[in-house]
Amino acid sequence: ECAVDLYHRVLLLEPDNTAANAGLDAIAGWYQARAEKLCEIENWGSCRITAEDGLKARPDHAGLKSLVETAQARQRGL
Repeated sequence: ECAVDLYHRVLLLEPDNTAANAGLDAIAGWYQARAEKLCEIENWGSCRITAEDGLKARPDHAGLKSLVETAQARQRGL
């Protein structure tokens, strides 16, 4: 199991658990920062994959969703 899975399991039992929510936010932020760097160097495939990995922590994360959409569009040449 990874940290994301453990945090999600805690939140099933305690939806307002501050530490678990903060942990997921930190993980999503880490993935967002890495994905942004990959997009900056136009490594669209890795940017998309990294952002998608971050969405496992926070599926509704707007920044990560935007990076996935941007990377997909750039991969299609749009």
